[in-house]
Amino acid sequence: MASLVERLTHPGASDANVYLLLKELLDFLDTMPVEPSMERARLFMASITLRLLDTLGYALRLDQCTSCQRMLSEPIWFLPAAGGMVCEACMTEKRHQFAQAVRLPDQTVRLLRFVRQSDLHVLSRLTVSTHLLHAVGAVVDGCAEHHAPLLSKRPYHHNSLSLLQMI
Repeated sequence: MASLVERLTHPGASDANVYLLLKELLDFLDTMPVEPSMERARLFMASITLRLLDTLGYALRLDQCTSCQRMLSEPIWFLPAAGGMVCEACMTEKRHQFAQAVRLPDQTVRLLRFVRQSDLHVLSRLTVSTHLLHAVGAVVDGCAEHHAPLLSKRPYHHNSLSLLQMI
């Protein structure tokens, strides 16, 4: 998370909201009785990352198509190069332009909305399929990479979008 903050902010710039997000994450992790599973840790990171992107003005739009601005309804596609979602109509119409788009499993955007607004304590009790957790992680990673390209050098990242395509 510190690496992402470093890539998304200017050196020496201070932002109380960014500090509070990092503090919230560290305080929460400090109170956990056991180390979270990899999936659960990704869920926590997704929540803080989404809120960090919101705070810095890079909010992931979860209600409208990035291309046509219409309200989203399933099936929904994620377009990493645009850092956003594409509706089925735009995907059909512009398939050649959106070759990098990945179809999201149903309920992914709904879970992203929930993760974005939920307290970490609530997320620690959430039961959700690994399938959806991976999809949420891949979308958040893709959006963060859109705004902070060096993020792809993370050791654990290796092709989360390719994993999403296999789901």
